[in-house]
Amino acid sequence: RGMKVVTASTENERATTQFMIRLAKISLVEPTIGIVGSVVTVEGFGYGKQELVWIDFGTKLSITTTTSSENGTFSTTFLVNTQPHGSGSGNVGTKTITATGFVDSGTEINFQQDIFRIIPSIVILPPSGPVGTTITILGAGYNYSSHLGSGVSQLRIGFGTKDPDVTADDTLFGNCKYFVEGDKKASINGTFSSVFRVITQPYGTKVVTVVDRLINIGDVYNKATSTFFITSEITFIHPQTATVQSMIIIEGTGYGSESTVKIDFGTHPTITTTKSSINGTFSTTFIVSTQVADIRVVTATDITREHLHIPPISTTIFWIKADIIKVSPDKDTVG
Repeated sequence: RGMKVVTASTENERATTQFMIRLAKISLVEPTIGIVGSVVTVEGFGYGKQELVWIDFGTKLSITTTTSSENGTFSTTFLVNTQPHGSGSGNVGTKTITATGFVDSGTEINFQQDIFRIIPSIVILPPSGPVGTTITILGAGYNYSSHLGSGVSQLRIGFGTKDPDVTADDTLFGNCKYFVEGDKKASINGTFSSVFRVITQPYGTKVVTVVDRLINIGDVYNKATSTFFITSEITFIHPQTATVQSMIIIEGTGYGSESTVKIDFGTHPTITTTKSSINGTFSTTFIVSTQVADIRVVTATDITREHLHIPPISTTIFWIKADIIKVSPDKDTVG
């Protein structure tokens, strides 16, 4: 940047003139779209020699600074900080990146702008667990509006087979009731948190989707998705202690849809089998077989899905009590 001399010469003559480089330029923003926490590279040229370059991003002033090279170029990176996708309905979520050069006195001498788009993202904690697990969803990069009234749900959260309605009439994921109801809005920074319990669904990976109704329905970036893995669990065994020949009730969740589930009891493999429901639940009974009085392990295995790397299998314990089953003779004289 600055005044440059241009020289043209022949063997006998030489002429010079001056050319002023006035405008700096951002030559690269990579990537141009991403979530909060993304690493963004910004490069530019046409700045002063070893000049301080100040980078502003959206509402964040001086998200980073750097110094230009001898040739007036610079390259730097920054992390996308917490900012909303936009404000108001339909906002496309673009944020202005400004690279401003300063002389030693601190006077602004040149600047250039480009754009970056923040899109929604979510994190699921914990990432796996059985039916009934309490899940926390943390979201960022969503829209913010100060005009939403009480009881208006900006965010619709769907889980697995329960998908969120976008509007009352026009659904993005099918005609399903959205799972998490209530007054769900993003903060002024575009963040939100929500807590719910995993509903009864079969074993495996489930998609969690959070739709922002303030972003245009036709926009592919109006939602964020993540996953939660439902594991199997024996949820009920009754009684938990009994004698040989007692009847035991056992139930479980998080198994395959309509799978064959075998029950192993202590030293007795496959004491019974049953079939799980379409939602991955099962309930069956078995008779305590003759074994030593002690703690016995009860295992419920989905044999339809035993080929999986991590098949649906869970265990619990049962206590066999000693029992006197016969006294012979049952009566006699003293001595």
